[in-house]
Amino acid sequence: MLQLDHPEIFWLDGSKILSKERDSKIVVMPTYCMSKTERDCLLDSVNKKIDKIVELYKDKSDYDFAVGVMEWLTSNVDYNDDLADDDSDKSKYFKENTVYGALIKNSTICFGYACAYSLILTKKGIPCRVVLGGRKHQGDAGHAWNIAMIDGEWCHIDCTFCDYDGKYEKEFKVE
Repeated sequence: MLQLDHPEIFWLDGSKILSKERDSKIVVMPTYCMSKTERDCLLDSVNKKIDKIVELYKDKSDYDFAVGVMEWLTSNVDYNDDLADDDSDKSKYFKENTVYGALIKNSTICFGYACAYSLILTKKGIPCRVVLGGRKHQGDAGHAWNIAMIDGEWCHIDCTFCDYDGKYEKEFKVE
């Protein structure tokens, strides 16, 4: 999934990868969920919001920046139970289950939280990636969170559970 490495590409709703063994080429055929004009407008809004958030914590240590951003997300973004339970409206699902949903609509699910967190930390120069996995305690439901390099250590950070449970101390650890 391209958005794991590039969460800023939220206007894709999927893609097909065609491989040609003979030529050793890989061809990616993207599918878009909005027009170029709409994408440009929304991308501008997302980038402006990221810049504002980075500005809030720019003078902090990496650890304090990471915690501050997590607190900002959990204070300003709501977990969207309806979106988590119903993905039948693909256009809405692919817009809101992204950094756009988190930062502009202030409503998303785990993938949107993780994409937003990744982009904000990356903007500050902190290596951060989106991770996909499951939640064994909830029937192996799909889930997304982050792994980031904080003060020389890779840390798992889960803004979704921090927002949902309000217990970020248990999720954010540097050991």
